[in-house]
Amino acid sequence: MSVETTASATGVADSNGSPIKPQTRKIVVEVADEASGRAEAAKQLGVPPDELTLHIVSRRKRGFLGIGGEILQLEATWQPPVSPAAGRIELSCLMGIVSMRVVPPEGRGLPADQAVLEALLKDWPLDARDDTVAGAALRAADGTATMFGAISPSAQPPDGSGVAVKVSADDFTSWLIPWADAEIDRNSVEAALAAAGITAGIDTALLERLAGSKLTSPVVIARGKPPKDGVDAAVEYVVKEMAAERKQAGGDGDERKPAVDENERVDYREIGGIPMVLEGDVLVRKIAAVPPEPGYTVRGKTLPAKPAKDLDLRRLAGQNTAVSDSQIELIAKIGGLPSRTGDRIAVTPVFSVQGDVDFKTGNLNFTGNVNVSGGVKPGFKLRATGDITIGGTIDAAELIEAGGTVTINSGVIGQGRTVIRAGGAFSARFVDQAEIHAGGPVTVAREIRHSTVISEVSVTVPGTGRIVGGLVRGRNFVEAGVLGSPASTPTFVQAGWGEEMLADLETEQRIPRVIARSEVNPGVIVNVAGAAQKMTQTGPGGVWRQVDGRIQYSAS
Repeated sequence: MSVETTASATGVADSNGSPIKPQTRKIVVEVADEASGRAEAAKQLGVPPDELTLHIVSRRKRGFLGIGGEILQLEATWQPPVSPAAGRIELSCLMGIVSMRVVPPEGRGLPADQAVLEALLKDWPLDARDDTVAGAALRAADGTATMFGAISPSAQPPDGSGVAVKVSADDFTSWLIPWADAEIDRNSVEAALAAAGITAGIDTALLERLAGSKLTSPVVIARGKPPKDGVDAAVEYVVKEMAAERKQAGGDGDERKPAVDENERVDYREIGGIPMVLEGDVLVRKIAAVPPEPGYTVRGKTLPAKPAKDLDLRRLAGQNTAVSDSQIELIAKIGGLPSRTGDRIAVTPVFSVQGDVDFKTGNLNFTGNVNVSGGVKPGFKLRATGDITIGGTIDAAELIEAGGTVTINSGVIGQGRTVIRAGGAFSARFVDQAEIHAGGPVTVAREIRHSTVISEVSVTVPGTGRIVGGLVRGRNFVEAGVLGSPASTPTFVQAGWGEEMLADLETEQRIPRVIARSEVNPGVIVNVAGAAQKMTQTGPGGVWRQVDGRIQYSAS
């Protein structure tokens, strides 16, 4: 086998460091057959065998009389593979005639298709096009310029002008289109624009850049402006619960979540309370109207915009609300519960719970009065700055606190856990194992049992009602039908002090006293302004006062 190289190119870069484009390479080999010749030539040239082109130069017999077989002389040629390049479309426009030239792909590049054409024509304002002609040009892809469309100018351009003017049907866009084969002259362009009636939205910066050049494709030279309607004045609900009709606390749809402390312990009794406001709080804030912006066409026609509607916050002002001096805020005139009915906002001083204070409502803290139709369940807290009225039973609740009166239509079962504080009067049917502090008179209809009850005015258990066990103190007086029990239950009854252990001096209006209307039992200690007496046996009722530092008893 002999190998002969007839031409070759080697090296990878020139003296400037630029890559050298590979050149065609050839080699001549003598082999027994074409397959071995292709393999040997590929090996010698260092190229893939399938990239070689083979040409038989000669054939001759091997050995004496040709008995040794045939020898082939093959010329193997390698050419650099063609880099793939996609086919492309070149558009041109002259005198309103639109032509396309389709350049075929190179190597394994994809041919240009209809999608490529449509993308190129997207911003061209064609008046007419022949899709049959365009399709044939795409299929031929022979690089020949083919006329397939037309653009009609909206006004006849001046003679020799490099551009003409095209205006869209809605008068919102105007193009410069290539016309004569001439450089763009600004004066002629301005004359063409004037001839087409273009007076608004002209891109003067583009006009400056185009001056002195030749236009090769349509460009937008002017744009209109669509009108922008005004935006009506609106309201922002500062208290979010008023953005829609608020649901009853604890009812369906209540999305309040339990509190989680720093140790990640969850308190399901603290689920967000009630949305309260204080006097002067902002309930609603006005969002000013946005004025309209009129539009225009490129031919200068004004396009009106819809005006905005204003909003008077006074039509939203309901009970206990007022519009601020600035006229942009609706504020609360009192503290309480904000509510919305239709568009009107109100603040009510009363919050009503239909049912119990429990895990549905969570602990409640309200500025104003609270009415609970049911009771208060174990461990829960209820606070109000006003009065609290409870229709059911206090069942081992942790705390009931009111700035005003506390009225319990049933009773208190404290289990040694419940504390009730009232700024005013307190009343209930019975109190059992609870702690009561009241700034006003305390009235318990039937019995106070094993409890601490302290009033800044008086404590009364009317009729045959009794006080058994615990400590009961009234600044003016303590009165019950029966004090203590026959079982000698320790019972402390005091008058002359309130929360502070300071005895009041007797006056004509205030003479501290303890009253048992029918019976007093052993184990009862009566203390009036520091003078005390312990009962050792059951006796009739009477009145105990302090006279000259000593306790004084009288039958009435």
